[in-house]
Amino acid sequence: MGNQTTVIIRNDAIGDIRRNPVEFVNTLAEMIEHGRTGDFAVFSHGNPAQVIETHHADYTVIVAAGGNTAYVIGSVYKWHWPSTIEMASDAIKAIRDWIVQEAKNATA
Repeated sequence: MGNQTTVIIRNDAIGDIRRNPVEFVNTLAEMIEHGRTGDFAVFSHGNPAQVIETHHADYTVIVAAGGNTAYVIGSVYKWHWPSTIEMASDAIKAIRDWIVQEAKNATA
């Protein structure tokens, strides 16, 4: 397997993306190819999308999206679970580890 990328597309920019699909795809591809994250502009819309992260497909990345952005809050070195209960359990563990690390960083 290869890599995959998490991208937020802001719905209010769909008109600009539709009018400028080549520019949108080329800009998005450029950011992904060079490992860049963050907002990018297309035509008159200043930030129609945001590249959040890129990871190897063997990982499952937990992303919280809201407020016109998203944050990576954990990852698990696994991409297949025999049940959704096991997947949820691994996700909860990853989120717990993220919270512990964030708490340590806040007190450091």
